[in-house]
Amino acid sequence: YYVNSVLIHFSAGTPTTGAYQAYIDLIKVNDAITNISFNYASLGPTGSTGLTGATGVTGSTGPTGASSTVTGPTGYTGYTGPTGETGPTGADSFVTGPTGETGPTGETGPTGETGPTGADSFVTGPTGETGPTGETGPIGETGPTGETGPTGETGPTGETGPTGETGPTGETGPTGETGPTGETGPIGETGPTGETGPTGETGPTGADSFVTGPTGETGPTGETGPTGADSFVTGPTGETGPTGPSVSYAAGNNPYSVSLITTTVGTSQTRVYEIGPMTSTSTAKLFVTANTVMTSANHDVQMTVGRATTTGATAANSTNITSGATPVVLPQTTNSYYIAGGHGQNGQKMNITGFALDAPGAGTFYYTIWMSSSSSHDYTDMAVALSVLNVNP
Repeated sequence: YYVNSVLIHFSAGTPTTGAYQAYIDLIKVNDAITNISFNYASLGPTGSTGLTGATGVTGSTGPTGASSTVTGPTGYTGYTGPTGETGPTGADSFVTGPTGETGPTGETGPTGETGPTGADSFVTGPTGETGPTGETGPIGETGPTGETGPTGETGPTGETGPTGETGPTGETGPTGETGPTGETGPIGETGPTGETGPTGETGPTGADSFVTGPTGETGPTGETGPTGADSFVTGPTGETGPTGPSVSYAAGNNPYSVSLITTTVGTSQTRVYEIGPMTSTSTAKLFVTANTVMTSANHDVQMTVGRATTTGATAANSTNITSGATPVVLPQTTNSYYIAGGHGQNGQKMNITGFALDAPGAGTFYYTIWMSSSSSHDYTDMAVALSVLNVNP
């Protein structure tokens, strides 16, 4: 049969079923298959090998295709050129002649031209030109990077090099603040009084004179005489003296309280603890004392007491009892605007104590400890005492 006018042969052995099957290879779609025929053929003598045909020109390499996920088609395989005829076989002989010495290999002669293809032959036609190489398919995505292997053991530490020379001593830093003076120790016991020396001798008596000498020392008091008999007459009662001042408890806590409004003191006035209500008269004088104990944090702390007519009053509705000013504002630069203040050292206990007299007039009042800190801080262990005493002159 012919494929696109090119003769193709297919051969098979003698069938055992009385039928032949032909296998036709299509090279590409739309190949034209013509002149299909079947014939019996006997094997003739093998002809001599024909000259090898010249190799067809290699097609130019096609351009590299753009990146794609589709692999381009494979180029067409050219036709195989015809095999030359095999020369005749010599007559059979049963005697093997001696092998002659191998002569020198002659120079290779030039390749002869390819002989013509015989009709109805089993010789394959010449190989066609190699088709162009298909476009190169895109490079596949790089696979994931394998896991990093374990880190090798750390090698031994090298010997320590020699110590360098000591650098010059830095300048001495400023001297820290002087700590508070400790309490004065108790006064020692008074030593015993020494013995009285002996009395000197009495001097001689002077001559009579009109000048009176100095009065001698008073002699010792004589013994008390016996008590007289009881009398039945009562003497007059003396006048009653004026009433002395008195102090009475009005409000406050004892011992120290840790149930506070807050322990976090901000940089402005912060409500810490409140007592009340308590009732006052128009002439009452109240003695107010406030005390706080806490662990310091190297901050400046101020404290005062505010008075209000309602519980939970804001600073705007409270009066500073040290100055009589409304509202309560902290921190202050004027000492008369706060009861007490201090600066503690980190980790040291800090005790701030102050007092003031207040004359609120008649009514019901609440008293509150207000505090400020140079840096907002939570004084977690803070404890406070706030007391109000009524003083009558």
